Amino acid sequence: MKTWRAKVGEAAWADLYCVVLSQWTTSVLNQNTIIMKDCMNAAKVATHLIDLPGLETPKDPIFTALDNLARIVQDNIAAEMVFPKDTKVADALKGKEDLLSDEILIQLGGSAATTQSAPTYNTLSEGMCPVRK
Repeated sequence: MKTWRAKVGEAAWADLYCVVLSQWTTSVLNQNTIIMKDCMNAAKVATHLIDLPGLETPKDPIFTALDNLARIVQDNIAAEMVFPKDTKVADALKGKEDLLSDEILIQLGGSAATTQSAPTYNTLSEGMCPVRK
């Protein structure tokens, strides 16, 4: 890690993204995530340390990691570009939650998730824009 950090340089290291491929049973609390968390910029761990749990190691772990990282970063950038003045909505679009999950739960007869970080879409009238109302 020290060798990589020296190669990358301190300024770039502070913005480093890290993807950890883990088994779903040890997602988040696994040796690789713990070590990387300790080596990363503490202020960016929540957004830059990405744990990808799976049932087994993918055939091409580098491709899997890069593909997922590209999608996550692209979604974050797109959210900021689409809603540059509304950080609450932009941040909601960056989350791990599927933004349709609340509506699906309601349609199945359940209720909306309580850990929702996105705006409450299910209180809007039918046909109304959930973001701009």
